[in-house]
Amino acid sequence: MPTTLIYDGNILKQARIAQNKSIGDIAYTLCSSSHQISDIEFNSATSYGFLRQIVIKRYAELLHIDLNTVVTQFESDLDIIN
Repeated sequence: MPTTLIYDGNILKQARIAQNKSIGDIAYTLCSSSHQISDIEFNSATSYGFLRQIVIKRYAELLHIDLNTVVTQFESDLDIIN
């Protein structure tokens, strides 16, 4: 079964802004690109596949957000979220 991940990137964006962190700060800490972080925040990260799931999980952890608040649906043969 292909991976289905439905998430709300705006929650990550709002938390990042509230914590006075830039996209560059997040990208550097997560060893990702600013473009990838921006795509995640705007729910347009469709081409990153498995990496997207990992970055979203680490992004939520970095901002101290419950992952279940961000991810609304996750289905996969490999459950990396939990």
